[in-house]
Amino acid sequence: MIQISRINNKDALKTCKRYHYSRTIPCASIFYGIWENKKYLGLVGFGYGNSPVLGKKEGFKTGEICELVRIAMSGKQEKQTSYYVMSVIREFKRTNKNIVAIYSFCDIGKNHIGILYQACNFIYIDRRPAPHPMYKIRGKIIHAWSIKKSDKKIATVVPCHDKLLYAYPLCRTARKKLIKFKKNYPARS
Repeated sequence: MIQISRINNKDALKTCKRYHYSRTIPCASIFYGIWENKKYLGLVGFGYGNSPVLGKKEGFKTGEICELVRIAMSGKQEKQTSYYVMSVIREFKRTNKNIVAIYSFCDIGKNHIGILYQACNFIYIDRRPAPHPMYKIRGKIIHAWSIKKSDKKIATVVPCHDKLLYAYPLCRTARKKLIKFKKNYPARS
């Protein structure tokens, strides 16, 4: 039996440090832990994205969309990861009535093309340029919005890769808006 419930940022960070390649969590996010037969499997997290204009091109207003920002699973689950992600999305939809679509980005630089999103029937929207540069300071990679002015002098700019943008409609109206922008799923080259 699967159980889904909100978890705090401290527990989410522990999970991401263990199971997610970034080993970080974005601030201002909501995390849902996933248990199966009382065994903790991981989390799915949502946030309001780094870009206040995310979704405007497709016709959404501020506050109507969110971003799926983390999926961190142990790999010990009994079913496909898509099953758990969709279970969390159903719970998220039930408790967040104002959100009509969920966006998510795939990092081409990490060799991700969105196979999981394709399995969940997300709509592939487009390839987008990385919005912010990354910096390397003392061996750590840091986002542009996290860097201190004093550190910029010793930082090295790290090339950023384009992102693939996917979206999942939570209602018919959102589906009608998103379907106009639908492109064929990208495939591994």
